[in-house]
Amino acid sequence: MPRTCTVCVYPAREAIDTALPLMDAADVEATIVALSLDGDVALRLLLLDAWHAEQEAERAERLRLAQERYARMEAERDSYLARVPENVHRRRQAQHAIERMRDQIVARDGAICALCGEGVTAEERSIDHIMPVALGGSDDPENLQVAHRVCNSRKGARYAA
Repeated sequence: MPRTCTVCVYPAREAIDTALPLMDAADVEATIVALSLDGDVALRLLLLDAWHAEQEAERAERLRLAQERYARMEAERDSYLARVPENVHRRRQAQHAIERMRDQIVARDGAICALCGEGVTAEERSIDHIMPVALGGSDDPENLQVAHRVCNSRKGARYAA
């Protein structure tokens, strides 16, 4: 005859499998202590094994969900990068470099518009590519000059001789 739990009529393993999902950590610890005091080592070990198996299953599920979430994020990032041309990324990086050099270029050119020759205030200032990037120009400081926003827009993507 299979060993039965003193609390219920199920065989010990079935009793643990039924009761364990309803128990929290404190209940499990209290049951283990009670079983230890009763000297029921086999039932205590059975309960511990079931508890650890359940904890391991929960950890494995959390890990699986985290890996799925990470894979989804990677796929979204790859999808985004595939949709955006690489030159856009290079252009953004170049814009950041130009922003960092802006004060040096203004100091070098003396805050004078290279296209019309008049003074440029901070509000109307822009940095112009002498040889436009669209025509093969670079973002080197030698290819950059101070210009009014209006003058720069009027020039467009043409080489200013």
